[in-house]
Amino acid sequence: QRAMTAGVRIFELLDVKSEVVDRPGATPLAEIKGDIRYENVGFEYVEGIPVLQNVDLHIKPGQTVALVGQTGAGKTTMISLLARFYDVSQGRITVDGHDVRDVTRESLASQMSMVLQEPFLFSVSVADNIKYRHTNASMEQVVTAATAVGAHDFIMKLDGGYDSVLYERGGNLSVGQRQLVSFARAVLADPRILVLDEA
Repeated sequence: QRAMTAGVRIFELLDVKSEVVDRPGATPLAEIKGDIRYENVGFEYVEGIPVLQNVDLHIKPGQTVALVGQTGAGKTTMISLLARFYDVSQGRITVDGHDVRDVTRESLASQMSMVLQEPFLFSVSVADNIKYRHTNASMEQVVTAATAVGAHDFIMKLDGGYDSVLYERGGNLSVGQRQLVSFARAVLADPRILVLDEA
């Protein structure tokens, strides 16, 4: 009975239509430099209750920008809009001059990596977690990415090294170690835009 109940919930979730989809005629985004502009951006999760208002921001290619503020100030919302988890309520966000709503989500996501405060890891090997969508990556590339973020040493201390299988959600690693594996995954992807959400 529990399995049946869980199955019903899973299928209900699978049937939910995404609110953010590609527009008709959306074009793939060619390789970008990473010039990001927020132009008079406003956003409301609930109609009539603004979370962001009149935000203007220009991030140049290669520039590092930190958003600092209290919890609930809108930092995660800013990056969620850039990644098109939501669409802006007013204004627009552009990447290399292209409104993010006019390009395919896949082509935008493929050039962006995010490291979250609570990264999601899978119950597979450390190496497979780092490879994620880049399954053709060599072990040399995996080790290089892990070394770049300072994860190599602790990975080598695990019983199986890079072949160690992680528990569900990376339960056999500390929070910091999970973030480093997620960071290595982001580095391996060689993104044009790298976003760290309180990581």
